[in-house]
Amino acid sequence: HPQPGVRRAVAEALGGVGELGVELGQALLGRLGDARAEARQGAAWALGWLGDACAVGPLRGALADRHAVPEAAVALIQLGHDAETPRVAAWEDDVRTGLG
Repeated sequence: HPQPGVRRAVAEALGGVGELGVELGQALLGRLGDARAEARQGAAWALGWLGDACAVGPLRGALADRHAVPEAAVALIQLGHDAETPRVAAWEDDVRTGLG
């Protein structure tokens, strides 16, 4: 869909329905590289809810995207992985100083 907010909403809705198979996971992994921040955020959030361990590596990579750090960190935690990284700490500092 051309509207990033719609792409994010769809990714979040799909993530909330549980196990939907490999194709959905692959589609969401592809959205981590979307040009729009809202789509990347929604994809990261949904990947955490799907519970697929294959998403851990790409989600760790998404921590480098300052716009998707919170969603990627939460997704990693939901997948049972530590999300504490220097990038998460830097994002928290950005938020405290009004740059996030």
